[in-house]
Amino acid sequence: LLITLIALLLTALPALATEADFEKNMARGVTALDGGDPALARQEFNAALKERPGDPDAKLYIAIALNRSGDPSAETELKAALRRTPGHPRVNFELGTHYYNTKMYEESSDYFENVLTLDPDPEMKTAAERYLANIHSIGSGKRWSATLTGGMQHDSNVPMASNGAQLPVGITRKSDWRGIFNLVLAGTPVRNE
Repeated sequence: LLITLIALLLTALPALATEADFEKNMARGVTALDGGDPALARQEFNAALKERPGDPDAKLYIAIALNRSGDPSAETELKAALRRTPGHPRVNFELGTHYYNTKMYEESSDYFENVLTLDPDPEMKTAAERYLANIHSIGSGKRWSATLTGGMQHDSNVPMASNGAQLPVGITRKSDWRGIFNLVLAGTPVRNE
C-alpha cells in the first residue's frame, strides 16, 4: 500500500509541477504585458502554451501581446480568438485598438461599440468611449472640400482616304484641340449623429 501511494505521488508530481509552471508563466506574461513589455509577455505566454497546448487564455494573451507590439499577425490571432469567444469584451477591445492603430476607423468603431454592449469592466468601458470620441472627432474634421481637375484633348481628323477622295460631310482635314476643366465643391455646414 505504501509503495502504491508513493508511486501515485511520484506520477502526480510532474503534473502538479507543470500546472504550477503554467500559472507562473501566465502571471509573468500578464505582468510583462501590463508593464509595457509585449516581447517578454509573448515569451511567457508561449512557454505557458508548451505546458498546456491549446489553452484559450494563453492564446488570447499571445494575440494581445502581438497587438501591443504592432505585429501584423495580431489581426489573424485576434480574429481566431473572436471565433472561439465572440462575446468576449477584451477580444473586441483589442481588435478595436488594432484597427484604430492601422487607421481603419470604421472597423475600429464597430468593435468599440461591441465592447460597450458586452458589459465590460469600467476601465475598458471608459477606454472604448475615449477611442470612439477620438474616431468621431477624426471623422468630423473635413467639413469643406474642393477638387479641380483638368485635361486636354487633341483630335487630328486625319482621314484614311487618299488626297483626291471625297470626304464625308462635316469632316475636314484640320485638327482641333479641346480643354476640359471640372470643379467640384462639397460642404457640410452642420454635422451630427
